[in-house]
Amino acid sequence: MLKPGGKLVIIDIDDGIFGVVQPNIDNLHSIISKLIRMQGDAGGNREVGRSLPRLLKKTGYSNISLDAISIHSDLEGIEGFVEQFNPKRFEPFFRSGTLSESDFHHIEKHMKIY
Repeated sequence: MLKPGGKLVIIDIDDGIFGVVQPNIDNLHSIISKLIRMQGDAGGNREVGRSLPRLLKKTGYSNISLDAISIHSDLEGIEGFVEQFNPKRFEPFFRSGTLSESDFHHIEKHMKIY
């Protein structure tokens, strides 16, 4: 419950509008899609951001607005994306079978440069 005029601010993820990175990273969308499915199978939702207005309205909130913020590597610097693309982050997904050996080697080869 909010007092009149109060604001609720939610910061959450939506991999469908993940940050913009140049140069393009081949296969990134395919890999992210596999991670989305994996988290969905575990009951999570890596695309929950797009559902927030509907969920808030359903629970009684009104005057809902949405500001989606996308971060671009050319504006913010590639440094802010380095940890997102660190191959070590993807090792557990490879070990669990979510990512194939080919996916993981692609990450190692192409994402280390960031």
